[in-house]
Amino acid sequence: MNGALQLRWSRGTLNWRRLALCFAAWLAASAAAAQPASPPDAPSTAVSPLTVTAPPKPKVVDKQAHAFVHGYAAPTDHQLIQIGRWYDAVCVQVTGVIPDQADAIKARVESVAQAVGLHAPRAGCKANVRIMFGNRPRPLMRPIEPFYEVTYGRNPITHRFIPTIRFSTVVIAADAKSLEGKDLGLVTDYLAMLVLSQPKSLDGCYSFSSVIDIYAKAACPGRDPPDGLTPADAAFLTALYEEDLDIEWNFEQGDISRRMAQILVKANASAMESAAATGSPPPADPEVR
Repeated sequence: MNGALQLRWSRGTLNWRRLALCFAAWLAASAAAAQPASPPDAPSTAVSPLTVTAPPKPKVVDKQAHAFVHGYAAPTDHQLIQIGRWYDAVCVQVTGVIPDQADAIKARVESVAQAVGLHAPRAGCKANVRIMFGNRPRPLMRPIEPFYEVTYGRNPITHRFIPTIRFSTVVIAADAKSLEGKDLGLVTDYLAMLVLSQPKSLDGCYSFSSVIDIYAKAACPGRDPPDGLTPADAAFLTALYEEDLDIEWNFEQGDISRRMAQILVKANASAMESAAATGSPPPADPEVR
Protein backbone atom coordinates (compact mmCIF):
# COMPACT_ATOMS: atom_id res chain seq x y z
CA MET A 1 0.00 0.00 0.00
CA ASN A 2 3.05 2.23 -0.46
CA GLY A 3 3.02 3.38 3.14
CA ALA A 4 -0.38 5.04 2.78
CA LEU A 5 -2.73 4.98 5.71
CA GLN A 6 -5.81 2.81 5.28
CA LEU A 7 -8.74 4.12 7.28
CA ARG A 8 -11.98 2.29 7.87
CA TRP A 9 -14.90 3.24 5.62
CA SER A 10 -17.81 1.77 7.53
CA ARG A 11 -20.56 4.34 7.01
CA GLY A 12 -19.50 6.07 3.84
CA THR A 13 -22.50 4.90 1.82
CA LEU A 14 -24.95 6.01 4.49
CA ASN A 15 -23.34 9.44 4.69
CA TRP A 16 -23.50 9.93 0.92
CA ARG A 17 -27.24 9.22 1.03
CA ARG A 18 -27.69 11.40 4.10
CA LEU A 19 -26.12 14.38 2.39
CA ALA A 20 -28.19 13.94 -0.76
CA LEU A 21 -31.36 13.83 1.33
CA CYS A 22 -30.35 16.91 3.30
CA PHE A 23 -30.02 19.02 0.19
CA ALA A 24 -32.92 17.60 -1.81
CA ALA A 25 -36.17 19.50 -1.44
CA TRP A 26 -34.77 21.62 1.39
CA LEU A 27 -33.94 18.57 3.48
CA ALA A 28 -37.49 17.21 3.42
CA ALA A 29 -36.46 13.84 2.05
CA SER A 30 -34.27 13.14 5.07
CA ALA A 31 -37.34 12.81 7.27
CA ALA A 32 -39.12 10.58 4.77
CA ALA A 33 -36.09 8.29 4.50
CA ALA A 34 -35.78 7.83 8.26
CA GLN A 35 -36.94 4.55 9.76
CA PRO A 36 -39.23 5.24 12.75
CA ALA A 37 -39.30 2.75 15.57
CA SER A 38 -42.26 0.37 15.57
CA PRO A 39 -44.90 1.22 18.23
CA PRO A 40 -45.68 -1.42 20.87
CA ASP A 41 -48.44 -3.89 20.03
CA ALA A 42 -51.87 -2.69 21.17
CA PRO A 43 -54.44 -4.99 22.74
CA SER A 44 -56.88 -6.44 20.24
CA THR A 45 -59.82 -4.62 21.85
CA ALA A 46 -58.25 -1.12 21.79
CA VAL A 47 -56.91 1.27 19.22
CA SER A 48 -53.53 2.74 20.12
CA PRO A 49 -53.60 6.51 19.48
CA LEU A 50 -50.86 8.14 17.44
CA THR A 51 -48.94 10.81 19.31
CA VAL A 52 -47.17 13.33 17.08
CA THR A 53 -44.65 15.64 18.68
CA ALA A 54 -44.93 19.14 17.27
CA PRO A 55 -41.75 20.50 15.70
CA PRO A 56 -40.05 23.49 17.31
CA LYS A 57 -41.80 26.78 16.69
CA PRO A 58 -40.32 28.91 13.90
CA LYS A 59 -39.24 31.55 16.41
CA VAL A 60 -37.23 28.93 18.29
CA VAL A 61 -35.57 27.70 15.11
CA ASP A 62 -34.85 31.28 14.07
CA LYS A 63 -33.17 31.98 17.42
CA GLN A 64 -31.08 28.82 17.19
CA ALA A 65 -30.06 29.60 13.59
CA HIS A 66 -29.03 33.11 14.63
CA ALA A 67 -26.88 31.67 17.42
CA PHE A 68 -25.33 29.08 15.09
CA VAL A 69 -24.35 31.57 12.39
CA HIS A 70 -23.01 34.16 14.80
CA GLY A 71 -21.05 31.52 16.72
CA TYR A 72 -19.76 29.48 13.79
CA ALA A 73 -19.26 31.97 10.98
CA ALA A 74 -18.25 35.19 12.67
CA PRO A 75 -15.09 36.46 10.94
CA THR A 76 -11.98 35.95 13.05
CA ASP A 77 -10.72 39.34 11.86
CA HIS A 78 -13.38 41.99 12.47
CA GLN A 79 -11.81 44.23 9.85
CA LEU A 80 -13.15 41.81 7.26
CA ILE A 81 -16.55 42.74 5.93
CA GLN A 82 -17.76 39.43 4.52
CA ILE A 83 -17.78 35.79 5.51
CA GLY A 84 -15.27 33.85 3.42
CA ARG A 85 -16.45 31.37 0.80
CA TRP A 86 -15.53 29.93 -2.57
CA TYR A 87 -16.44 31.67 -5.80
CA ASP A 88 -14.54 29.29 -8.07
CA ALA A 89 -14.88 25.56 -8.55
CA VAL A 90 -13.31 23.43 -5.84
CA CYS A 91 -10.57 21.13 -7.14
CA VAL A 92 -9.42 18.67 -4.48
CA GLN A 93 -6.15 16.79 -4.14
CA VAL A 94 -5.83 14.12 -1.44
CA THR A 95 -2.52 12.55 -0.39
CA GLY A 96 -1.47 10.05 2.26
CA VAL A 97 -4.25 7.46 1.86
CA ILE A 98 -4.66 4.60 -0.59
CA PRO A 99 -5.83 5.66 -4.09
CA ASP A 100 -9.39 4.34 -3.78
CA GLN A 101 -9.94 6.28 -0.57
CA ALA A 102 -8.29 9.41 -1.96
CA ASP A 103 -10.65 9.26 -4.95
CA ALA A 104 -13.66 8.78 -2.66
CA ILE A 105 -12.70 11.75 -0.46
CA LYS A 106 -12.11 13.95 -3.51
CA ALA A 107 -15.43 12.97 -5.07
CA ARG A 108 -17.33 13.49 -1.84
CA VAL A 109 -15.97 16.97 -1.10
CA GLU A 110 -16.42 18.14 -4.69
CA SER A 111 -19.99 16.81 -4.79
CA VAL A 112 -20.89 18.75 -1.62
CA ALA A 113 -19.40 21.87 -3.23
CA GLN A 114 -21.57 21.36 -6.30
CA ALA A 115 -24.63 20.72 -4.10
CA VAL A 116 -24.30 24.23 -2.64
CA GLY A 117 -24.07 25.76 -6.10
CA LEU A 118 -20.39 25.82 -7.07
CA HIS A 119 -19.41 24.69 -10.56
CA ALA A 120 -17.85 21.30 -11.15
CA PRO A 121 -14.08 21.44 -11.63
CA ARG A 122 -12.66 20.95 -15.09
CA ALA A 123 -10.75 17.81 -15.95
CA GLY A 124 -7.09 18.21 -15.08
CA CYS A 125 -7.78 21.25 -12.87
CA LYS A 126 -5.08 22.67 -10.64
CA ALA A 127 -5.80 21.78 -7.01
CA ASN A 128 -6.94 24.63 -4.82
CA VAL A 129 -7.83 22.29 -1.93
CA ARG A 130 -5.11 20.04 -0.57
CA ILE A 131 -5.98 17.43 2.03
CA MET A 132 -2.85 15.80 3.40
CA PHE A 133 -2.83 12.75 5.65
CA GLY A 134 0.50 12.02 7.25
CA ASN A 135 2.41 11.15 10.40
CA ARG A 136 3.61 14.47 11.68
CA PRO A 137 6.95 14.59 13.53
CA ARG A 138 5.45 17.52 15.43
CA PRO A 139 1.91 16.56 16.45
CA LEU A 140 -0.94 18.82 15.42
CA MET A 141 -2.98 20.47 18.14
CA ARG A 142 -5.98 18.64 16.70
CA PRO A 143 -6.34 15.52 14.53
CA ILE A 144 -7.39 17.77 11.63
CA GLU A 145 -6.35 21.39 11.15
CA PRO A 146 -7.40 23.69 8.29
CA PHE A 147 -5.45 26.62 6.88
CA TYR A 148 -7.11 29.24 4.67
CA GLU A 149 -5.69 31.63 2.12
CA VAL A 150 -8.06 34.32 0.94
CA THR A 151 -8.06 36.99 -1.74
CA TYR A 152 -9.95 40.26 -1.83
CA GLY A 153 -11.71 41.97 -4.69
CA ARG A 154 -14.89 43.55 -5.99
CA ASN A 155 -18.08 41.62 -6.45
CA PRO A 156 -17.31 39.54 -9.59
CA ILE A 157 -20.89 39.91 -10.82
CA THR A 158 -21.90 43.50 -10.06
CA HIS A 159 -18.36 44.94 -9.68
CA ARG A 160 -19.53 47.00 -6.72
CA PHE A 161 -16.84 48.41 -4.46
CA ILE A 162 -17.73 46.22 -1.43
CA PRO A 163 -14.69 43.95 -1.09
CA THR A 164 -15.45 40.26 -1.40
CA ILE A 165 -13.52 37.63 0.52
CA ARG A 166 -12.81 34.54 -1.53
CA PHE A 167 -11.04 31.34 -0.58
CA SER A 168 -8.13 30.92 -2.97
CA THR A 169 -6.50 27.91 -1.29
CA VAL A 170 -7.49 25.64 1.56
CA VAL A 171 -4.93 23.25 3.01
CA ILE A 172 -6.04 20.67 5.56
CA ALA A 173 -3.48 18.70 7.52
CA ALA A 174 -4.70 15.43 9.05
CA ASP A 175 -2.71 13.44 11.60
CA ALA A 176 -2.88 9.93 10.18
CA LYS A 177 -1.84 8.24 13.42
CA SER A 178 -4.62 9.77 15.49
CA LEU A 179 -7.18 9.05 12.74
CA GLU A 180 -6.22 5.42 12.16
CA GLY A 181 -9.25 3.15 12.41
CA LYS A 182 -11.70 6.05 12.28
CA ASP A 183 -14.83 6.06 10.13
CA LEU A 184 -13.63 7.64 6.90
CA GLY A 185 -17.16 8.57 5.84
CA LEU A 186 -17.54 10.68 8.96
CA VAL A 187 -14.04 12.16 8.62
CA THR A 188 -14.76 13.08 5.00
CA ASP A 189 -17.93 14.94 5.94
CA TYR A 190 -15.90 16.87 8.52
CA LEU A 191 -13.37 17.72 5.82
CA ALA A 192 -16.13 18.89 3.46
CA MET A 193 -17.49 21.29 6.09
CA LEU A 194 -14.01 22.73 6.65
CA VAL A 195 -13.33 23.09 2.92
CA LEU A 196 -16.52 25.06 2.27
CA SER A 197 -16.63 27.24 5.38
CA GLN A 198 -14.21 28.68 7.90
CA PRO A 199 -15.39 28.13 11.47
CA LYS A 200 -14.57 30.65 14.12
CA SER A 201 -13.74 27.76 16.45
CA LEU A 202 -13.28 24.00 16.04
CA ASP A 203 -14.60 23.31 19.54
CA GLY A 204 -18.09 22.63 18.20
CA CYS A 205 -21.17 22.35 20.44
CA TYR A 206 -23.03 25.12 18.64
CA SER A 207 -26.77 25.68 19.01
CA PHE A 208 -27.43 22.99 16.39
CA SER A 209 -25.73 19.63 16.10
CA SER A 210 -22.91 19.83 13.52
CA VAL A 211 -20.31 17.48 12.12
CA ILE A 212 -17.80 19.92 13.64
CA ASP A 213 -18.81 18.47 17.03
CA ILE A 214 -16.88 15.25 16.44
CA TYR A 215 -13.53 16.80 17.41
CA ALA A 216 -14.81 19.13 20.12
CA LYS A 217 -12.72 19.16 23.29
CA ALA A 218 -15.57 17.51 25.18
CA ALA A 219 -18.78 15.74 24.23
CA CYS A 220 -21.64 18.12 23.52
CA PRO A 221 -24.22 17.77 26.31
CA GLY A 222 -27.76 16.76 25.53
CA ARG A 223 -27.24 15.23 22.09
CA ASP A 224 -25.68 12.24 20.40
CA PRO A 225 -22.52 12.63 18.31
CA PRO A 226 -23.28 13.27 14.62
CA ASP A 227 -22.69 10.52 12.07
CA GLY A 228 -21.97 12.92 9.21
CA LEU A 229 -23.11 16.26 7.86
CA THR A 230 -26.26 17.25 9.74
CA PRO A 231 -29.39 19.00 8.42
CA ALA A 232 -28.14 22.16 10.14
CA ASP A 233 -24.81 21.89 8.32
CA ALA A 234 -26.58 21.47 4.99
CA ALA A 235 -28.93 24.38 5.73
CA PHE A 236 -26.05 26.65 6.74
CA LEU A 237 -23.95 25.85 3.66
CA THR A 238 -26.94 26.31 1.37
CA ALA A 239 -27.76 29.68 2.95
CA LEU A 240 -24.12 30.80 2.84
CA TYR A 241 -23.70 30.08 -0.85
CA GLU A 242 -27.03 31.67 -1.78
CA GLU A 243 -26.11 34.90 -0.01
CA ASP A 244 -26.03 38.23 -1.83
CA LEU A 245 -22.40 39.10 -2.51
CA ASP A 246 -23.04 42.82 -1.97
CA ILE A 247 -24.03 42.48 1.69
CA GLU A 248 -21.49 43.33 4.40
CA TRP A 249 -20.89 40.75 7.09
CA ASN A 250 -22.78 42.48 9.94
CA PHE A 251 -25.95 42.32 7.79
CA GLU A 252 -24.84 39.14 6.05
CA GLN A 253 -24.93 37.07 9.24
CA GLY A 254 -28.53 38.01 9.92
CA ASP A 255 -29.53 37.26 6.34
CA ILE A 256 -27.81 33.86 6.37
CA SER A 257 -29.40 32.92 9.70
CA ARG A 258 -32.87 33.80 8.35
CA ARG A 259 -32.30 31.68 5.26
CA MET A 260 -31.00 28.83 7.38
CA ALA A 261 -34.03 28.98 9.69
CA GLN A 262 -36.41 29.00 6.71
CA ILE A 263 -34.79 25.84 5.35
CA LEU A 264 -35.05 24.02 8.68
CA VAL A 265 -38.62 25.17 9.35
CA LYS A 266 -39.64 23.99 5.89
CA ALA A 267 -37.94 20.64 6.54
CA ASN A 268 -39.83 20.28 9.84
CA ALA A 269 -43.12 21.07 8.11
CA SER A 270 -42.40 18.52 5.38
CA ALA A 271 -41.61 15.91 8.01
CA MET A 272 -44.93 16.55 9.72
CA GLU A 273 -46.81 16.34 6.41
CA SER A 274 -45.07 13.07 5.63
CA ALA A 275 -45.96 11.70 9.05
CA ALA A 276 -49.61 12.67 8.59
CA ALA A 277 -49.72 11.06 5.13
CA THR A 278 -48.17 7.78 6.25
CA GLY A 279 -49.74 7.57 9.69
CA SER A 280 -46.33 7.22 11.30
CA PRO A 281 -44.75 9.51 13.87
CA PRO A 282 -41.97 11.70 12.47
CA PRO A 283 -38.44 10.93 13.65
CA ALA A 284 -37.33 12.93 16.66
CA ASP A 285 -35.45 16.05 15.62
CA PRO A 286 -32.12 16.01 17.47
CA GLU A 287 -31.03 19.30 15.95
CA VAL A 288 -33.04 21.73 18.07
CA ARG A 289 -32.59 21.58 21.82
